[in-house]
Amino acid sequence: MPNKYKAVRVSAYGKTFDSKHELRVYEVLSYLILKYQWISVHTPVALLGGGEQKTVLVAKKPFWKVDFVVHNSVGTALFAVEAKGIFHEVDKYKFVLWNLFQSIPLIVVHSGAMTSTMRSSGNVHFMSYESYRGLTPVALQDLVLSL
Repeated sequence: MPNKYKAVRVSAYGKTFDSKHELRVYEVLSYLILKYQWISVHTPVALLGGGEQKTVLVAKKPFWKVDFVVHNSVGTALFAVEAKGIFHEVDKYKFVLWNLFQSIPLIVVHSGAMTSTMRSSGNVHFMSYESYRGLTPVALQDLVLSL
């Protein structure tokens, strides 16, 4: 099956990634997380929070398969990371819904330069791949706690 947006799928570490950028973000994240934490890949997350269907608003549960969710040793989701190579119109709505309905932070790592529309707010934080790659494990934990 062809990949979206003409990106090249990559397999590594027993997982399949949608792009080379997504793989690079995963590799950095694997280094940054603590020993007792683990990463789930392409995890479906309810955009309206809690997985509860809001029948007044939608006919079925809208889900977004976020690239990575970091969990603690008992499986509680701590934060999520989305690798973005190309931003599309629909992405801004995903980020707004995340901010409104999700309780865990979302770090959006983009491959290009920052634009004026990429403003961190609430529990959604935008950063370039270069900044992300320069994080230390302690700096990542501090960032997550600040969101």
